[in-house]
Amino acid sequence: MRTSSVGPDEVAARLGLDTAYEPWLAALADVGRPPDPTPRHPAKQIAGLLRELGLSEQDAAQAAAFAPDPEDEPELWWLLERCRHLLIRGMGEPGPLWQWPPLPVALGRVGRWFFVHVFLAASPDVRAWSAARRIPQDVVAATLVDLGEKVGLHRVVHGVGGLDKQSWFTLHFRGAIHRLGALQFERV
Repeated sequence: MRTSSVGPDEVAARLGLDTAYEPWLAALADVGRPPDPTPRHPAKQIAGLLRELGLSEQDAAQAAAFAPDPEDEPELWWLLERCRHLLIRGMGEPGPLWQWPPLPVALGRVGRWFFVHVFLAASPDVRAWSAARRIPQDVVAATLVDLGEKVGLHRVVHGVGGLDKQSWFTLHFRGAIHRLGALQFERV
């Protein structure tokens, strides 16, 4: 099955998403695919790129092993592309957290790592947006490594790697919040 032939109904059926996911899937269907191709990093580079987002070596290696593949997992890729597109469209917009629901527990590691890959895919977009606004790259880097900190916290709390704070990171990866020193500031 090709990504282009996948829709919200197929995504819901294949991933076991119940009716509680319908509003989110409808919003993703409405936004569609991003205007430019979603980056598909070579497997050997993914762990290094995740390290740039603050993931530990262990977490980066584990997350890299569960990177969605558009050919093998078109439903996950459909979600990833549209989540990235929402972030791009909302770039720079302050405001409330977007509510992105966790994927079902039945998806195991694939579900726990999914949003890490969404944010990895969006990281070049937020970096480019920030550079165009002369936001110092060290500020951007400090902001984005919060992802790794929360992934590490997930491992401490739950005993396994993953991310369960995906809604929080919709601020970081749309350029709406920045870390300056020990504090994070929201753009208004």
